[in-house]
Amino acid sequence: MTGVITAQLFRLQHSINPNPEIGFYLIGVPLAAAFIGIGMVVLLVGAWRCWRQQNALIRGKVHAGGWELTVIMLLCILVSGVLLFYLCAS
Repeated sequence: MTGVITAQLFRLQHSINPNPEIGFYLIGVPLAAAFIGIGMVVLLVGAWRCWRQQNALIRGKVHAGGWELTVIMLLCILVSGVLLFYLCAS
């Protein structure tokens, strides 16, 4: 949902003289695609973790935390950092 909102809001902010190098209008679609991609990754990782947790519960164990949460957090920070870098550099 964030990807769709980002695409719509960034594309609607089209000015008469847009920045030809980078700006809200040009960065909107790649940023929206990144958000949608991250959403798909989170969905797949969540389904895999749910399946893994159910199997662990059957065996009397519990999985908590894990590397998946750290990777998703770092991916979100990376996308946000790249966006801020490009917007501040322009």
